[in-house]
Amino acid sequence: MTLRKGEFWSCSKCTLKNPLLASTCKVCKTERTTLSMPAVSRSPSPRHGGLKKHTNGTKVTYAKVNYMQKSSSKVKERTNANFDLDQVISMATSYQPKSWQCSICTFENTKSQAVCDMCMNMRVDVNETPPPEQPIRLSQEELANKHWHYIVRYCKLKKQSYVDESFPPAPSSLYYYPTENKDAPVVKWKRLRDICFDDDPDKDLPWAVFRRPQPSDISQGVLGNCWLLSALAVLAEREDLVRAVLITREICHQGVYQVRLCKDGNWKTVLVDDFFPCDKKGHLFYSQAKRKQLWVPLIEKAVAKLHGCYEALVSGRAIEGLATLTGSPCESIPLQVSSIQAPAEDELDTDLIWAQLLSSRQALFLMGASCGGGNMKVDEAE
Repeated sequence: MTLRKGEFWSCSKCTLKNPLLASTCKVCKTERTTLSMPAVSRSPSPRHGGLKKHTNGTKVTYAKVNYMQKSSSKVKERTNANFDLDQVISMATSYQPKSWQCSICTFENTKSQAVCDMCMNMRVDVNETPPPEQPIRLSQEELANKHWHYIVRYCKLKKQSYVDESFPPAPSSLYYYPTENKDAPVVKWKRLRDICFDDDPDKDLPWAVFRRPQPSDISQGVLGNCWLLSALAVLAEREDLVRAVLITREICHQGVYQVRLCKDGNWKTVLVDDFFPCDKKGHLFYSQAKRKQLWVPLIEKAVAKLHGCYEALVSGRAIEGLATLTGSPCESIPLQVSSIQAPAEDELDTDLIWAQLLSSRQALFLMGASCGGGNMKVDEAE
């Protein structure tokens, strides 16, 4: 603001005009030498004093009057306080905002700020002990692991097994429209301990999530999800990738399991229980558990939950299964011209395809092959 005469005092060192309430110069921090009110050096006004006019013929004389002294009694009555100038100055300077410098970005923040406005770093004063470290934000896997342990502890406390209410053992987990599938085969949901293995030579083995994954462990049931199971067979050649999908790698007696899958480019931790669809005899209805290994039906159920129901797994491509299980970019190479040939479609370059297969093998890529689907011709006899 522009300060008028009588409303400021000049610094004796840098000549800066400071307001009357400031006890030190705002620039050079020099203390004010005198706190007395400055003499009036402007035309008289009711604020700073004036001259009382007396007329005597043609001659005009003025009598000086101090309006501040005249109105002091009124000010005392109005405020009921008798502050001298030193008190006013000390009160004004005590409310002046002070700043602190951020230790990270060196931004000057006001004293009232606890967090830096620029980099959002917590304030740490030099004379203060550093505040305790902020809790580290948990990743999705750590949160899922914490959730799993909480459910297990709760089930142990209540002495009961876990039931997934978001994917219950009910027809809604099997079909898109359960009421319209009246002619569907009867499905009974059984827990892992109640599944029957009458004719299996490995029926006496204890249950395991997996022992040593092999492609021969894959056995398709009545569900048309060969695209997913063929991708699982490819994945079984790499035990480390199977372990990456299965978060829970040991049999959980409370029936709580976690599977890590990739959908739409994002990794998701899917929580499932150990209820599985079975037929009237108590055998697994969909994918089988050879050598009493749980990993194939467990992953199948997790993918079904990820997409809404088991019926959602009918029909697909192996490239979709590989992308779900690995989260990596996948490519499909056609080995024959489509039966509905496009106008600009040429014959296949077999030399180029062979070079692609060789380079993919040398790069240790996961590779699988499929027949049929789409507009591809299949000779059943061949």
